[in-house]
Formats: sequence, structure tokens, C-alpha cells
Amino acid sequence: MARRYENSERVTGYFATLEEAKAWRDGRTIEANPFAPIRKQNPKPKLRKVIEDWQRRHYSPVKSGTIRQYNKLLKHHFGSLLDYNMDQLTPAVIDGWLDELKDPAGWRMKNKNRQSFEHELSLLVTILNYYNNDSDAYHHVSFGMPIVATVQFFQTHRISETAALHWEDIRFDFEHPEKSQIIAQRSIDWPREAPYSTELNWGFKNSIYLPGEK
Repeated sequence: MARRYENSERVTGYFATLEEAKAWRDGRTIEANPFAPIRKQNPKPKLRKVIEDWQRRHYSPVKSGTIRQYNKLLKHHFGSLLDYNMDQLTPAVIDGWLDELKDPAGWRMKNKNRQSFEHELSLLVTILNYYNNDSDAYHHVSFGMPIVATVQFFQTHRISETAALHWEDIRFDFEHPEKSQIIAQRSIDWPREAPYSTELNWGFKNSIYLPGEK
């Protein structure tokens, strides 16, 4: 965020980087570097999609009154953020969203008793934490997908067996590499119904685990 005066009035601008903010404040233009390396783009989901996923996974154990409150906040106050990709939700964007909520001329401030938007900000933080920390679908599985696919292909494993592998399941034989082994003895279960709690189980599909064989 940066501020400058235009026609004797102070105006505010929001930017993704500090360099862009300083240039705008000083009235400078940043020249594009034609020799700058091209950064590989890794498309991120929109906030709208993350919210839908968060609702699906976390609403079931929550009380109905809390769900109604969440839905009310999302419906009335998150509209301008929904179509941002997750990597576009910079501090500047969030500051701009908060300024929008607190705009004295806006409809949200017509309630004179309204002092802050702590609940809205807290809900946004909860959703962002879910995206950053809790959702395997966005991070851990996608990050390791090439490795998982390679193991599945050469070992003819199911995804549930490959995802459950531990280091101790991989038996390297450096003198005779062809004798190295990968032993599948666990599997991961991803329930399709609430509460969507991932489980690590001994044994795997179409098999019977015999106690004492760990």
C-alpha cells in the first residue's frame, strides 16, 4: 500500500511489491526487463473454490448457528475477494478489502454500532490457514504427485498403498540394486462422507493383516 497527493487530495494505491508501491508514490514508471527470466506459473485455485472445499470438509461438526453466521459473513462481505487466485491474496489486497468494509460511505457502515470487522477478518484467517496447513488436496498430494505416479507405475501399487509408504518400507540394497524392495503393508483411507477424516491402516484392499507381521 502507498499514498500520494493528486490535485491536493491524498489517494491510496495497492501493489503486490514494495518496489511497485514506491515507484507509484514517487511518480516513477518501472521499466520491464526484457532479459528477466520467465517465471514458471503454477496456477492456484480461486478463493471461491477453497471456501467451497473448506465448507464441505468442516461444516459437518459445526453447530447450525455457527454455520448460519459463517454463511452470512461470506455472502455479504467476501464478494470482492472470491475471484482472486490464492497467490493473488497479498497483504495489499486484504488491506484494500478491509478499507472497503470500513468505508464510511459504504452500506456496511450504515449500522452506527458497527465498530470493527474482526469476525470477517477472523473467518478469512481461518480459511487461509486451512489452505496453507490443512488441505492435502492443495499441497502435499499435488507436490509429490510425480513421485507417487512413478512408484505406482513401476510397483503396480494403488494410490492408497503408495501414499501410505514409510521410509522403513523401502529396503535399499546398494550392492545389488536389482534386489531392492518396496514393501506395501499399509494403506490410506480417504472417506467420502463426513467427517472426512483420513485414516492410516495396516493391510490394504483385498488383503488381511495378520497381527505380529508389522
